[in-house]
Amino acid sequence: MTELSNTYFPIITDEETNLPFYLKGIGIQENQERIVRPNGHPDFHWIHTTKGKGCLLINHKQYIISENMGFFILPGVSHEYYRLDEIWETHWITFDGFAVQELLKNTLLSENSVFYLQDYHLIEENFEKILRLAKITSSFNRFQTSVYLYQFLIMCRNCISSTNRSKFTKQKQLAPVIAFLEKNFDTNPSLEEMAKLIDVTPHHLCRLFKEEFKIRPFVYLTKIRLQRAKELMMQTDNFTVKYVAQKIGYNDISYFCSIFKKYEGITPTEFRNMHMKY
Repeated sequence: MTELSNTYFPIITDEETNLPFYLKGIGIQENQERIVRPNGHPDFHWIHTTKGKGCLLINHKQYIISENMGFFILPGVSHEYYRLDEIWETHWITFDGFAVQELLKNTLLSENSVFYLQDYHLIEENFEKILRLAKITSSFNRFQTSVYLYQFLIMCRNCISSTNRSKFTKQKQLAPVIAFLEKNFDTNPSLEEMAKLIDVTPHHLCRLFKEEFKIRPFVYLTKIRLQRAKELMMQTDNFTVKYVAQKIGYNDISYFCSIFKKYEGITPTEFRNMHMKY
């Protein structure tokens, strides 16, 4: 492992390249120098700012990167960045792995992006865990580092929002509807009733759900109901399927069973038998 001013590049063997996530490099640049990469970087590249301010040039656009902000660059994308203040401290990670691409589809890191850190301390805490582990040479550490890196990327899903804040805005806007559905899942709320909660039209509400969750509001409600049904069936064997169906808002038992099988792949009775304690 090479060390240079809090910069670490682990030795990469075939064993690392077979991992779903593996670290290529990690470091702290206390005063970020100018970086110009016409051919991009060969790895996935995460950088966030801890002090000062810098400028990123990418995709023919210019971004000002200040504290609690960062950027993510896909492999092979031309870019340049440099400091604007006397001090610009950055923390960075480069990584790869056969599962990275698929995981990033579910985060704001699926493309080149500039973002705000909603919870800087969580991100920094996990960054430091990876950095500390990277300093220790051990055959076991490569697997633990892979786990930490996975956790770091998952955390990004909840801790960052894009510079236009559109995704964060949708989450915040839908929060009252989600809270209402989780509290009133056993009723039959109308689309109009849900839309009224956030002062939008039913059509706009459906569009918000599709953009955020990739499903319609009533499908989301169904998933909440089925989650509660499974919880009830796990509590005790004394609850009949009819009782469970009624408790989550279904008076037609046959319909409940068909919905359960559609989404779970098995009937309520089969689910119960699968998890029954002997």
